Amino acid sequence: MNGVELERLRQLQVIGAFDAGWARLLNRQAGPEGAPGDLPVAAALLTALRRRGHTCLDLRRTAAEVLCEEFGIAPREAADFSKDWTIPERWLPILGRPGEVAPLIRDGPRLFLQRLWAAQEEVALALLSRAAIPPRNLTPEWARAIHAGWAKPEEEQQRSAAISAATCGLTIVTGGPGTGKTSCVVRALAVGMAYEAMRVAAAAPTGKAVARLKDAWRRAGGPDDGRMVAATLHRLLGLPRMGRERWREPLLPWDVVVVDEMSMVDLELMAELTRRLEPSTRLVLVGDPDQLASVEPGGIFREICDGFGGGEKSPRIQLTHAFRFAGGGGIGRLAAAIREGDVTAVLEVLEEGGGGAIVWRRLPPKNELGSRLRARVRSAWSGVWSAETAETALAELQRFRVLTPHRIGPWGVDRMTEDLSGLLREGRGVPFIVVENDAARGLYNGDGGVWWRSSEGEVALVETGEGIREVAPACLPAWEPAWALTVHKSQGSEYEEVLLVLPDRDSPILTRELLYTGVTRARRRLEIWAEPDVLAATIRRPTIRAGGLDDRIRSRGPQRAACGSGSGPLSR
Repeated sequence: MNGVELERLRQLQVIGAFDAGWARLLNRQAGPEGAPGDLPVAAALLTALRRRGHTCLDLRRTAAEVLCEEFGIAPREAADFSKDWTIPERWLPILGRPGEVAPLIRDGPRLFLQRLWAAQEEVALALLSRAAIPPRNLTPEWARAIHAGWAKPEEEQQRSAAISAATCGLTIVTGGPGTGKTSCVVRALAVGMAYEAMRVAAAAPTGKAVARLKDAWRRAGGPDDGRMVAATLHRLLGLPRMGRERWREPLLPWDVVVVDEMSMVDLELMAELTRRLEPSTRLVLVGDPDQLASVEPGGIFREICDGFGGGEKSPRIQLTHAFRFAGGGGIGRLAAAIREGDVTAVLEVLEEGGGGAIVWRRLPPKNELGSRLRARVRSAWSGVWSAETAETALAELQRFRVLTPHRIGPWGVDRMTEDLSGLLREGRGVPFIVVENDAARGLYNGDGGVWWRSSEGEVALVETGEGIREVAPACLPAWEPAWALTVHKSQGSEYEEVLLVLPDRDSPILTRELLYTGVTRARRRLEIWAEPDVLAATIRRPTIRAGGLDDRIRSRGPQRAACGSGSGPLSR
């Protein structure tokens, strides 16, 4: 083993003690002569890349390319690693081919940890098998209700999504903000319950997204008789399950499972879901593949969408008509330009103001940030300070939010929280966010709330997937102030107004998907504080995660016959 290279990677702060120790362990397991070629270095990089969201090491990229592109190492520092990889196809007991048992799996040009390769294979096979299920026929009454519910010409895509969700083993509904992704799926199933006995589970990664699912169900007139359950994915699956073997877990008893905000779902969570579904359960995946991916390994929703592609034989239905931004709304046009990576178009929309919906300002000097923020927040949250009840204060808080990419630093959440904490003297409403799951109390990471002081004492009001909850201070799990949020923590939420503050210089965390996600949290008005060169660099940097799920899906060819075709009452 080339210990010199491992030590060099540690000096460059690319790998840590765990990565180096793991590589040395594999080297010992390989036998007296050690592991061949570059396998120890590749193994160390593999676990380091996992922490950055990758599920594999793409061996088509040299070590130098990986170091420069993923870890920001200067080319001159990475020059010693510029050679091509020297890794065998198989070197048991530490390196195996697909299907073999070994810590590392080489699948063509990709190197995986065994666990992640198995999870990817499980997800691919589960989705492909569901996509191949022939579409079912609907009752005539349900068919007529769907046609009547989406009768306008601009609703044709939503009608197709509703038909697919009602008839197909696998449906993937994608689209930008305001295209009706969630509402058309939920509404189709809510209507269908009047004509067919079925059990529906609607899930999402965060409590906030679950609350939106429940609201969509209520607005669709769905029955409240226990046939529909909405919960976070972790709660639906009963995670974490300490000391219980996964093969003894019961299958989920639902006829249809809808997963919203799929861009936030990681590979292993998706594998857990697919292994717990009955073969006959219809699966509906809903989300925007252009948003930020999960913080855990895998950008699987984008890979699923790329793997299945589009067209008549694909389970993917892409919605393009934005109802929220009808008539070419400024936020919608800005989001589209960011998604396309068009720097010129983005700057044009920002400069002309998006029809009054967008304000773009240069960053204030660092020593003026606090006063500028306080003035902006004091104005936006005036309704919080004057609220007579905690419920009113909570509703007012959801109208506006300050977002930023970073947690630390002069433009990060921690600094902004310190600057804004002086506003506590001006009112009783203190925004917070739960940062720890407490399944026993029904509180989950990402649930937002407000501290409220009254004559009877202090109480926390939390907006959860089960509705608004009043929680005694001693019963609230770990939380932190939410005067400002990172863009990651805002995912799955929407606000009437958003102030998005970018740092004064470029950094690897600033990606196209992050900017797109931050912008699309705003429904009505968006204000951006950013420098032009930072905006341009952010737009030009797409998130790329090494995986392989898309190739695995594509390799199986056409996935299904068109939903609703044949003798059924509906067709696409």
